[in-house]
Amino acid sequence: MNKQRRKTPLLGIVIFLWGATLFAWPSDTLWTRTYGGTGEDVGHFVQETSDGGYIIAGYTTSFGAGSYDVYLVKTNEDGDTLWTKTYGGTEDEGGGSVCQTPDGGYVITGYTYSFATGFGDVYLVKTDESGDTQWTKTYGGSIGEDWGISVKEAPDGGYIIAGITWSFGTGGWDVYLLRTDAWGDTLWTKTYGGEDNEYALSIQETSDGGYIIAGWTEPFESGDAYNAYLVKTDSDGELLWEKTYGTEGRDYGHSVCEAHNGGYVVAGCTYSVGAGDLYLIKTYDNGDTLWTKTYGGAGEDWGATICRTSDDGYIITGGTNSFGAGGVDVWLLKLGPDVGIEEKKPSQELPLVFEADPNPFAEQTSIRYSLSLSSHVQIAVYDPLGRKVRTLLDSPQSPGAHTITWNGKDDAGEPLSAGVYFLRFQSESYVQTARLVMVR
Repeated sequence: MNKQRRKTPLLGIVIFLWGATLFAWPSDTLWTRTYGGTGEDVGHFVQETSDGGYIIAGYTTSFGAGSYDVYLVKTNEDGDTLWTKTYGGTEDEGGGSVCQTPDGGYVITGYTYSFATGFGDVYLVKTDESGDTQWTKTYGGSIGEDWGISVKEAPDGGYIIAGITWSFGTGGWDVYLLRTDAWGDTLWTKTYGGEDNEYALSIQETSDGGYIIAGWTEPFESGDAYNAYLVKTDSDGELLWEKTYGTEGRDYGHSVCEAHNGGYVVAGCTYSVGAGDLYLIKTYDNGDTLWTKTYGGAGEDWGATICRTSDDGYIITGGTNSFGAGGVDVWLLKLGPDVGIEEKKPSQELPLVFEADPNPFAEQTSIRYSLSLSSHVQIAVYDPLGRKVRTLLDSPQSPGAHTITWNGKDDAGEPLSAGVYFLRFQSESYVQTARLVMVR
């Protein structure tokens, strides 16, 4: 594999900054700024700083010591440049993300080819508040490439880095998680993934002290198929669960945040339907899908980052070919807390059984459930994009055991194509979603 091929995962991370242009809203544009020189200058990540300004990390060919260098830009609250810095050697370096540290400085992660022990290594740079280097570290193996993509400060003042590795793991690219102390010395490392390619693009600490990582997986023998990928770990990086989302097309996870009512929300892109749409996935605490949603127009549209807002809704940045002034435009979406089919966690108060058998099925599946109390019950089938395709039940039900069947047809009586569907059960105090696989 050549270097250009291996840059693809990092360069596709976050299109919040493109061509090194910084945009700020809320709803109407307040200002825009550009940064860079005569070469190629790209921002991959931006964060508001404690003084109300912004810090941007990416790469530059206009400045620095080599063909590509890590590029750090500090601005005031109006986007005016306060200072810029580059980091790197005579070969290629790039920055994936940056976060401000409690001492007012910054920590940047990315990749380095100038200082690598192998072909390429994870690169961690710690600076003071003026961007001057305090120390640098590299991590990786001697047989392949290893990249840092997302960095966050840990509660003890150390750092947690999510990236990708070719040196370690079970084969191909694997998700690479590194935990360091406050001086960048390694405390532990973990890898996640199978024999195919897995990529990490975003990491967040969760309310239980663990970590949630979003990215995608690329099966070697699948042709043009990709799935969004979510990994949940405990505080020591031990795997609790991993999940994939999508169909047989191309589906990517770019960013993840914890939802206000539990579970996680992933923003990315899906090409399974149409030319490409922003893909939103809501999961339960265990990673099982609660609902999916898509947004977009006739062109390509994608979500790059997602954050929870003070009203428990979400703000999503991304890119769009469908809307705007033409070409690729920055896209900002504000969503309320009640997005998707419905965000209710299963209640633990009612002893309820809900299952489908057989699953997978070809001709017909039996759906069994039990109620401890009388309740109005709705059971419906949704496709992977969150569209209702069949209502199976919508009526009051008595306590006890019940069984209904589904023959794989939609509300119009037309047979549905083989694939993954979601069976949603809702009573007056309980909601649950189950995954169904139909084969033909």
